[in-house]
Amino acid sequence: MLRSSGNDCWICYLPSEPDVNNVNIKQSCRIMLQMDLDHHWIFYDEDCGICRALARRWESRLRRRGYILAALQSPWVSQRLDLPQEELLRDLRLLMSDGRQFIGADAYREIFQHVWWLYPLYLFSILPGGRFLFDRTYRFVADNRHRFSQSCRRES
Repeated sequence: MLRSSGNDCWICYLPSEPDVNNVNIKQSCRIMLQMDLDHHWIFYDEDCGICRALARRWESRLRRRGYILAALQSPWVSQRLDLPQEELLRDLRLLMSDGRQFIGADAYREIFQHVWWLYPLYLFSILPGGRFLFDRTYRFVADNRHRFSQSCRRES
């Protein structure tokens, strides 16, 4: 269980051993209280229509492989990653169960490396020319995702 310094839950400052089934605990806190070391967390921009649609489409497949998706806008995420809001929302983020973090194109590479049917994309993304193209494409899409969401008629 994740905790702040002292004996309180760092999410909503509950007693040190909160009851996860307590109906007064917010859903986001309940998820974090149940978080164990077997899962990796993918944080995406919930305000981006494309990001939200992709998250919904791939969530069940990724969950089966040990990845849990959560919105970057969730209050506990900024507390957990200890980042200012503008930096937090710049990129997709991956928090591994061992505490390592991957950001942006590196997060995708890490996911691709561990999902067998995405492994060919991983191989492309680590080749010298492929890495450059993959990183540039990620940066372009990430920087313009809200514009793409609007032009694709995906509400952001």
